[in-house]
Order: sequence, then structure tokens, then C-alpha cells
Amino acid sequence: MSNGRRTSVTDFHGQVHGVNGLFVADNSVLPSMGAVNSTLSTVALAIRMSDYITGRTNTDMTIGKHKI
Repeated sequence: MSNGRRTSVTDFHGQVHGVNGLFVADNSVLPSMGAVNSTLSTVALAIRMSDYITGRTNTDMTIGKHKI
């Protein structure tokens, strides 16, 4: 993940450089794997990217009927 096409495949939002509408929302965008389970990092990254894709911000989040 980088803004430079020469240093990465995707930008910081997970969108593939030069391809509109194509996003990679899994742990393959991470530069390396740590020594621990990466499940929570992958879920957090996917949520962040889905918020960007749908145009949501933190102020738009709701749980059930409650806006958070």
C-alpha cells in the first residue's frame, strides 16, 4: 500500500493503481506477515476499506438503532 505505482500495487485505500473500481481488501496488501495471527488486522483493514468504498465515515456508524 503506497501512493507510488513503482512501490506498490494498491494505494492506501486498497484501490489498484490505474484500475478504477478494483480494490484489494485482504491481508495481501500488507508488506509482510508478522509472527502472530493476522486475522484482526485483516478484519480491521477490510472494514476500513469498505467504509472508504461506500463513502461512510466514523460519524455514520450505527449499531442496531443506535448511532455511534
